[in-house]
Amino acid sequence: MKTLFEKDCLLTGIILGLLAAGLTYGLVYLATAAFENLPYWLASRRSHFFIALIPDVLLFRIFMVNRKQDKIGRGILLVVIAVAFLVIFLMR
Repeated sequence: MKTLFEKDCLLTGIILGLLAAGLTYGLVYLATAAFENLPYWLASRRSHFFIALIPDVLLFRIFMVNRKQDKIGRGILLVVIAVAFLVIFLMR
């Protein structure tokens, strides 16, 4: 596991980005399903996806600035842009 994060690989960034976004989306979905009276902006599925991208932005900063692993950071950024694009244009 240690060698996985030491190699600077685009695929590692994509996998990390998808895992972080997927886990966060699941947690947000479960948390909002537990409550009945939520504001509209928080109850919509579109906002769940955008909230799920917050850990990806933090991971992006960690790998680009702190660890100087640019390819992993690019992979995470690719996931953020792809998910944002899909949410904006496919969920109307």
